[in-house]
Amino acid sequence: MDVSRPATYDLSDYLSALRRSWWVAVLAAALGFAGATAFTLTQHKLYESSASVLVQPTGVTDTNVTGGRTKGDINLDTEAQLVKSTAVATDAGKLMRSAKTAPQLAHRVSVAVPPNTSVLVITYSEHSPRAAQAGAHAFAEAYLANRNESAKADLTGQTGTLDRKIKQVNADLASLPTSMDRAQPEVESRRSNLSNQLNTLTSRLNQLATTTVNGGKIISDADLPHQAIKPSVPLNLGSGALAGLVVGIGIALGRERFDRRVRRGVDLPRRADVPLLAELAAIDDRYDPGTESGRAFARLRNEIACGEHRLIVVTGAAPGSAATLVAANLAGAFAHAGNNVSLLTQHAQDATGQLQVESVRRTLDKLRARAEYVIIEAPSTATSADAQSLASLCDAAIMAVEARRCTHAQVVDAADQLRRVDTALLGGVLTPRLRAAVARPAQPEPVEPQPQLT
Repeated sequence: MDVSRPATYDLSDYLSALRRSWWVAVLAAALGFAGATAFTLTQHKLYESSASVLVQPTGVTDTNVTGGRTKGDINLDTEAQLVKSTAVATDAGKLMRSAKTAPQLAHRVSVAVPPNTSVLVITYSEHSPRAAQAGAHAFAEAYLANRNESAKADLTGQTGTLDRKIKQVNADLASLPTSMDRAQPEVESRRSNLSNQLNTLTSRLNQLATTTVNGGKIISDADLPHQAIKPSVPLNLGSGALAGLVVGIGIALGRERFDRRVRRGVDLPRRADVPLLAELAAIDDRYDPGTESGRAFARLRNEIACGEHRLIVVTGAAPGSAATLVAANLAGAFAHAGNNVSLLTQHAQDATGQLQVESVRRTLDKLRARAEYVIIEAPSTATSADAQSLASLCDAAIMAVEARRCTHAQVVDAADQLRRVDTALLGGVLTPRLRAAVARPAQPEPVEPQPQLT
């Protein structure tokens, strides 16, 4: 069970995670680019062609187009919908000699109305340039033909209505009495009104008879397109790479967020409440003051020397040789500074949980009397309780943590074991991941630790 603390992250942590896992983001972006390429290659090309139609009043009912899109007797938005009507699509299909149904053809048409104009821009899309051109032209022609036919039908209807009214007026005139009687003024007034009405109706009929129906014209015919609008290669490839990059970044941050292994020094205080003493990029099995790790152990020696800690146990949070190397380098730093130091080792393979505490206590008392500092390498807290037993006899403890192998839960458990015996935990030293653990003898009998003077 993972009992480590939940981590808190800031911008620098996320940037560090991306630096460590940059290859994940790059690989995901490459995969996204490859997927977009494959998708693009499988798509059919789509071409568009447009024809512009000037909508004019037919002279029958729509006497003007003043006012733009929707004002006046012609509503251009309504006309745009008529372009996609079943009747127009059916006529366009006949002109194109297409086997597609009217809804299928209408689905490929889009109509735009430029602002402050009386123009419809009819656009047709198809998988070949010539089919797109033919479709746009056919829909423009079919729309104008449908508009003119509707106007002619309306004109015929109005003419028939006027003709019937004229006949009715003539019949009324014929029914008026011609004899002179007392009612003559009323008859003459009725006759005059009917005559005026007849003249108006006749004038309107003559006007309709001379009306020429012209609902509009094509002012810009469809051109042959030379470039497909779909698939858009730059858009598809860019979108694929970007989507892959976003997914890769998410994976990289997710690995960082849910990774249970210690990867960086800041994980110790954040996830386990263990102070970070040093974060080493490399570590040698012998102390070298000229190396980066040597200088780090020299600083650690100075910090310990400023306190009252003389017996120090070094234990690993997980099985491995990290504690061995940390103890050896720390003892080397004390010796290089001229201190009288003893180094004791309690190998991990010897960790049986049956450490002879009293015997070790007597040995440590002897060493305390003759050495300024005693460094004890203890087995890992993850393998036995001997580290806890040794820590109870010492002044302070240092935890060796091997990066990318030790988990947060192991660090928390090690810290709890040491603190429960009232041993001061100075902090942890983070080492890089080591290639292999130091070889140990195979299951020897428990022995009393022997001092090794450096």
